[in-house]
Amino acid sequence: MHELAENNPRAAIWYFLVYHSCLITPAAAARWMEHVPDALTAEALAAKEALELAMEVGCDRVILEVNCAELKVILEDSEGFRSCIAGICFDITELARSFVDFKVEWVPREANSVAHCCSSLVSSAERSMFWFDDIPDWLEGLVSIDCTPMNN
Repeated sequence: MHELAENNPRAAIWYFLVYHSCLITPAAAARWMEHVPDALTAEALAAKEALELAMEVGCDRVILEVNCAELKVILEDSEGFRSCIAGICFDITELARSFVDFKVEWVPREANSVAHCCSSLVSSAERSMFWFDDIPDWLEGLVSIDCTPMNN
């Protein structure tokens, strides 16, 4: 969901809502963030923003894919709310209650070329990019390579 250079207080995050064409509006976003202390915080912020976008476009069933195993563990463990990102985790948990079905899945970083590509599009000069309804063909192509279709 994000790219974060080591020892860099900035992060570019991205999220994309994989969709079933008849159910929701396709949407994707990438955003530049400054003063992010670490990769875990960046990943948690990206997850929170992805869930906010999912709510905005009307999703009711969400699988949050993260490539940070630590975030998955924290979100699934009640003891995780003692971590340095407890406030963000609380927000994620509250947002998750808005969906009929919600789960968190870990995906290997190598299976997320979309995140690398989209996060490289934003910078301190071009702080955010959003796509609603009309996802560019190049982005759809990357998603089709990275994603495994979901069966209903």
